[in-house]
Amino acid sequence: IREIVTTFLENDGYEVRAFADGYSIRQAFDERIPDMSILDIMMPGVDGLSLCSYFRKKSSVPIIIISAKDTPMDRVTGITLGSDDYLTKPFLPLELAVRVKAQFRRMELLSDGKERKQSRFPAVIFVLFLKTEE
Repeated sequence: IREIVTTFLENDGYEVRAFADGYSIRQAFDERIPDMSILDIMMPGVDGLSLCSYFRKKSSVPIIIISAKDTPMDRVTGITLGSDDYLTKPFLPLELAVRVKAQFRRMELLSDGKERKQSRFPAVIFVLFLKTEE
């Protein structure tokens, strides 16, 4: 999943940094806040929900949660902890790419285009997914 998502986003022109555990992405976030984070909930080390809450306390960057957890309460929890979107597995990578574009479009509209012009391009996206075992 991580490789597929990375490929799709890179093909759309984003700079993607992918991580396999929660500790690594938290350390990278503390060193450099990305333009967006995409988090899986069930991760080794620090789970995606804890990371979502941690990131939200430090930044207003868009956060998309992707998870196999698909009950209404799971989605409510993810949004309540600070995510901007919640996508359940399985999903089409194209749908994720469209949601990423929508988040950046929303950021641009909220800032009247000022913030986006000053930010890096290509946008830097941190992706946290456990690699699917064969």
